[in-house]
Amino acid sequence: MTQSGAAAFRRFDARSGEGNLDYRIRTLAACEGLEPKPAKCIPAEHLAKAPGISKLKPRIKVLLASDDPFVLEGIKSCLQNKHPFEIVGEAASGLEATAKTQKLKPDVVVMDIPVPSMNRLEGIRRLRETCPAVKVLVLTVRANREAIRQIVLTGAHAYVRKDASPAELMSAIELLRRGEVVFPPEVVEKFFADYVQSKGRSIKPRPQRISDRERQVLSLIVDGFSSKEIAPRLHISMRTVQKHREKIMEKLGVRKATELVKVAITRHLVHY
Repeated sequence: MTQSGAAAFRRFDARSGEGNLDYRIRTLAACEGLEPKPAKCIPAEHLAKAPGISKLKPRIKVLLASDDPFVLEGIKSCLQNKHPFEIVGEAASGLEATAKTQKLKPDVVVMDIPVPSMNRLEGIRRLRETCPAVKVLVLTVRANREAIRQIVLTGAHAYVRKDASPAELMSAIELLRRGEVVFPPEVVEKFFADYVQSKGRSIKPRPQRISDRERQVLSLIVDGFSSKEIAPRLHISMRTVQKHREKIMEKLGVRKATELVKVAITRHLVHY
């Protein structure tokens, strides 16, 4: 240190004492008793308005519906822990999807349909009738012209093929949340080609057909027999009876046994 620097340092000590070791020790001792002040929390709405910080996307609540556990896991791996998607529930059938949609209030239902059939498409139609606010995305294999027409007529809002990339699925869900309808260009072309050819006439969907075995089960249900009693009469297991019962209820759009009996009689589905 130069002589002028040393002189200045001594003058600093003489004026305030801040250069003294004793002063520094007393200052540290005084500071030790102070409580640190908690950091201020900035509300999210203020943070979003700050310059250079983009607003976070609102979360999209998604319900997954598929009777194939491998498909469910595949969809979950695409959406889980990825903002803004939140998986709120899973369903293994159309009936369960409708019930959980009423309870969980998702924004979008992703419904897996391995092969577009009247039975599965009827599940979508019932879901749309029961929960008109929810958006329905149909995930299926490459469908033919008739299957596409049926998917559109159910009221589904989007159609995504199973060979689509995770990015395409996520993009379709986000577009649905914004109120858009998502169908591939070739699907739209096929549908409107049919529409033009039919001169704009609306074609009503075919009614659900109950198989002969299901009709036998339904007849015994109407007669008051339980699943345990029906099984030996038809030489099938009770589990098979239960499956037939679920299929019949799904086709007829009912959720209670009393409703099932009433619909069966009023529609003349069984001799009574």
